[in-house]
Amino acid sequence: MKILKYITPILFFTFIMLMSCEEDKDLTKINENDFVAPVLSGIVVDQEFVLVKDTTSVDSLKEIWAVLTWTKADYGKPLATTYTVQIDKVGSDFANPIEFNNASENEISILVETINTKMFNMEDNYYPPLVEANVEIRIKAIVSEYIDPVYSAVTQFYLTPYDAGKPKLYVTGTHQPIPWDFASAQTLYSLNEDKNYEGYIYLTDCEYKLNKTPDIAWGAGATAGTIAIDGPNFSNATEGMYWITVDTLDATINTALHNWGVIGSATPGGWDTDTNMEFDFDLKKLKVTLNLTADFIKFRVNDAWTINLGDNDADGTMEQGGSDIAVPSAGNYTVYLDLSNPERFSYELVKN
Repeated sequence: MKILKYITPILFFTFIMLMSCEEDKDLTKINENDFVAPVLSGIVVDQEFVLVKDTTSVDSLKEIWAVLTWTKADYGKPLATTYTVQIDKVGSDFANPIEFNNASENEISILVETINTKMFNMEDNYYPPLVEANVEIRIKAIVSEYIDPVYSAVTQFYLTPYDAGKPKLYVTGTHQPIPWDFASAQTLYSLNEDKNYEGYIYLTDCEYKLNKTPDIAWGAGATAGTIAIDGPNFSNATEGMYWITVDTLDATINTALHNWGVIGSATPGGWDTDTNMEFDFDLKKLKVTLNLTADFIKFRVNDAWTINLGDNDADGTMEQGGSDIAVPSAGNYTVYLDLSNPERFSYELVKN
């Protein structure tokens, strides 16, 4: 009796496993050539959507972007199906899609805020704010890991996200690798979300403007240090990194040339001589390659200590007048300084 007591649960478990295997095998007997894919409704070819940030009320945050419906996939027999809405840039073959999982339902309402947040959080500025993106959408249907997914036909359309971060001014001009390109422009930030903007911009011998949107821009005002909507281009003669502040209400602008360098006991110049950094337009970071010893460095402006950055918590973020930064071991390094976000300056030491 004791033997049966222990064998019975084992036999029951084996039976369940065999039944599951038979069900999975049965799925593989379905003729995939007979599958009928979902048919998507709710978006038409070449439809244009411009997303707008509306925070006037709590209800405005619940504004619906689109209500999507689709016919259920048909496998020739009733099967539990999971549906996912996929959106990606045209030509990307859905390699990096935004997804909305809708379980077994064949309808979904997507909020403006929800899709914009997903677009804003994509890496490498995949969907630049305020720039129209040519995208495509499809429905993915899955019933089992043993059966290939079924996809609806692809529908192309256009989607322009709003800027979900701090308000920005985009500095466009001839200093850019692609001149006057709004999508790749360096930006000034309104940290308090008011009339004041500030930030570091690397300028060459160039002309530039301050764009609020691709179509709205400030140029030079009637007198030096002022700005005006649709004014002529600003001119810059000396290449370098500039700290720029703008007051859009008072219509003023101030620029200050800040040449950044690395200094410290770990550098060839010690604490007496800076090693100057250069700007990488692709990375939008300052960088320099040099030999360092296992000692300390800091970053400073114009060969002086008035503006200098260290790292109080050794966490990769910078503080004015912060602690010396330790170099872990001697070697050849590329040192990066990222000043693109005035809320959070950061650095990186990469050993070559």
